[in-house]
Amino acid sequence: MEKIWLKRYPPHMPADINPDEYASLVDVFERSCQTFGPRLAFANMGYGMTYAELEQKSRAFAAYLQ
Repeated sequence: MEKIWLKRYPPHMPADINPDEYASLVDVFERSCQTFGPRLAFANMGYGMTYAELEQKSRAFAAYLQ
């Protein structure tokens, strides 16, 4: 089967991923927050949140749920 969507990938984007690179979605999230802390993670209607802020808020929400 031809993977026609690969033609739309940016040049640096790999066609395949290593599924063993991360232990879980939590691992992906935590590594992203460490790597991209000061960068913008979310923007909507003039409001933006960095990865560091997102991590802090998600930890506060998790603590609330406990």
